[in-house]
Amino acid sequence: MAKFITIPSSATGYATATIPNGGPIQVPVDLVFDVKQTSATVTVIYFDNRLGAGQKTLTLTHNTTAGAGTVPVVANAIYASLNTAPGGTFVPVSMPNVGGTPIVVASALYA
Repeated sequence: MAKFITIPSSATGYATATIPNGGPIQVPVDLVFDVKQTSATVTVIYFDNRLGAGQKTLTLTHNTTAGAGTVPVVANAIYASLNTAPGGTFVPVSMPNVGGTPIVVASALYA
């Protein structure tokens, strides 16, 4: 199993206490507890209790997946990467296309 998944992101700018640097977001696989797509534009990664306050969730805001109906295509893509066992350290998340438009994460917020 990989140690990290890498989520592509179009976010830019410097990191703050709650927002990672612009560009790809690396997520430690062994700390992920659950992944839920809560709307057509929001997916939340929940971390286990080993992380401190302010690091229990990572909320990803992305362009809409409305063309996929209620199928949680971003959450499914993240789960697919979590379950990949390539023997490498990093596994990229293959973000889905919906209606010919690739899904792109525009912002990420730790809470």
